[in-house]
Amino acid sequence: MALGTRLLPTNAATEEESRSAYFLEARLAPDSPLVGRSIEQNRLRNLEGLFLVEIERDGHLISPVGPAEVLLAGDVLVFTGEVTKVQALQRFPGLQVFGAGADALLKSNLVEVVISNQSELANRTLRDVDFRTMFDAGVVGIRRGDKRLTGQLGRIPLRVGDSLLLAAGPDFFQHRNLDRNFHVLNGAGLRPRMTAQQGTLALSGFAAVILLSALEWLPLFSGLLILLAALLASGLLTLGEMRRRFPFELMIVIASALTIAGVIERSGAAELMAGWMRQLFDGYGVGRRTGRRLPDPLALTELVTNNAAAALAFPIALGTARAFGVDPTPFVMVVAYGASAGFLIPFGYQTHLMVYSAGRYRMRDFLRAGLPISLTYSIGVLLLVPLAFPFRPG
Repeated sequence: MALGTRLLPTNAATEEESRSAYFLEARLAPDSPLVGRSIEQNRLRNLEGLFLVEIERDGHLISPVGPAEVLLAGDVLVFTGEVTKVQALQRFPGLQVFGAGADALLKSNLVEVVISNQSELANRTLRDVDFRTMFDAGVVGIRRGDKRLTGQLGRIPLRVGDSLLLAAGPDFFQHRNLDRNFHVLNGAGLRPRMTAQQGTLALSGFAAVILLSALEWLPLFSGLLILLAALLASGLLTLGEMRRRFPFELMIVIASALTIAGVIERSGAAELMAGWMRQLFDGYGVGRRTGRRLPDPLALTELVTNNAAAALAFPIALGTARAFGVDPTPFVMVVAYGASAGFLIPFGYQTHLMVYSAGRYRMRDFLRAGLPISLTYSIGVLLLVPLAFPFRPG
């Protein structure tokens, strides 16, 4: 990783770029007192932390915007600005931010989110979806790395990794579709942090469950259920938070993968595949056969979540182990480690998306820095798994 970080570009933000983090869209209402006056007269040129980059008028763009430009009803003003300076628009009457009054919208909690790779908003515009109803929030601004967005922002298709600045309502953090669509970076509505004492109790309980399971005094599943009940009883975890975070989609993927594996085995396809595997790898060591299972989860985890990649590759690994009559544990562990190796592209893991836009990285930056890490990781897995989990225990 020390080598990989050296391969990443150092995109130090200039003062101008740091001042232009978000793109904000504001429309002039017909009854606004700003209508009929110039940019200079309305004092729109000297906003702290905000800069007027263009005006969209009847489908045409006015850029750059001169100080003598007279504003008309229906003009769409596009600003760039810092998150903390958005409230500067509140003092302009008749100015609507993304279709909502600036006064009402900007009094809400401002929350910064990143669109996830599972979001249903990807490749759709804000006008295509009823955003306020879906999330109890209004969009204040959009950020896409250092790329300048032109035209009406409400008509621009959103992309995975885009950052949105939201004015969140009281029910925003209670929506079940929140985790699927966004990675929340900040916001006053987040659940309060645990105190030091609460954190110590929670970690101690988890450590106790692991210890009891390792000593074979209590099954791991039973211990985790007891810990879950204790967290609910103490108030450290709420039923609402459990319902919102329960991975329903992952359960469906796992159930589907196991069902497919059962059908393959009962239909005789597993035995047929076993014969093909024996012919294909006849003469190779069992360790090399294990290595042939690593690319499957490695590729899948870059495209889907690591849990889904493991669930989809598990039946293949289990069938391979049965074909050669060895303990399936090393094959399953290779799948588990491979599914956790999302180093190559920014869309496979949430932390990659969080830094992708903020760091102004490109796809090739991730490939250049992630490839040596992925190769080193893979070699380590293939060398160490057979030592820790022998093919023929005892």
